[in-house]
Amino acid sequence: MKSEAIALGAEDAPEDFDEFAVDALKEMALRMGATQAQIEAEVSVTAVAQGAGPHKKWLKAIARVIENVSPAHGTLALRVLGQAHAYIRNQHVHDEVNKLVRPLFEDDEPAIVVSHSLGTIVAYSLLREFARNGRPRQSPLLITLGSPLGIDSVRKGFPKPRVKPNNVQRWVNGADPEDFVALRPNLTNDNFGPGIENYPDIENGYDDAHSIAGYLSDPRIAKAIAESIS
Repeated sequence: MKSEAIALGAEDAPEDFDEFAVDALKEMALRMGATQAQIEAEVSVTAVAQGAGPHKKWLKAIARVIENVSPAHGTLALRVLGQAHAYIRNQHVHDEVNKLVRPLFEDDEPAIVVSHSLGTIVAYSLLREFARNGRPRQSPLLITLGSPLGIDSVRKGFPKPRVKPNNVQRWVNGADPEDFVALRPNLTNDNFGPGIENYPDIENGYDDAHSIAGYLSDPRIAKAIAESIS
């Protein structure tokens, strides 16, 4: 039902979120099996309030298409993008999240960092901060699983250079091909520079392609952790 799109947050999303999310949501919709024709048809019948931002109509239309294809995936997509948007664009949210997580990074003992979903954004942000400021945190291994870092609007939220932080010895990135949160499953030279090991073919099963338990059970991920501990 068209009204259900409002439950995904498309109706009340702020204009800067519309701009941030519309391209990512479109790519997600296409990955879920929607077509460009479906999106354009929905745009043609979508009405927005006069004076609404230029991206509002597209955001609402794509949210409706996603709901028709997969309501559960649509809810997760907007939740993850909403959290990423808040962290990247809202300085207060960014600072409050970092205030909670930063103490875990301030010990001078080397630490293996295993991150998932939105946590990959926070981990990458803090490791960049420590590398930039010459702080003590060193990481023999950074693991990013089901990461939205490859989404253009998320990636561009980080100032250049967007590369492996020099306090990270090894970066392993894993994604299930069906995990649309990891919209771009490979973090490559083109988006995050060299030196990242990618495993874009992890199989988490049909129930939850974004499952952290599934990711951690992959033998390659387990092996990377074991090698860094030994």
